[in-house]
Amino acid sequence: METVTPPTLHRLAYAQERTGLSRSGIYRVINSGQLKVIKIGRSVRISESELTRFIESLEQ
Repeated sequence: METVTPPTLHRLAYAQERTGLSRSGIYRVINSGQLKVIKIGRSVRISESELTRFIESLEQ
């Protein structure tokens, strides 16, 4: 039987720490479509893979 690991979802505060962006800066890149989020009710979460992709795109 294969074990499936669900994706890790992070809060915006964690994305701020990893990217060095302010809260408004994170919302700016979300609204521009550069960073895709998952909404769960009123909560906004970012998957680890999406956060890593975004950070790598900044390095280029």
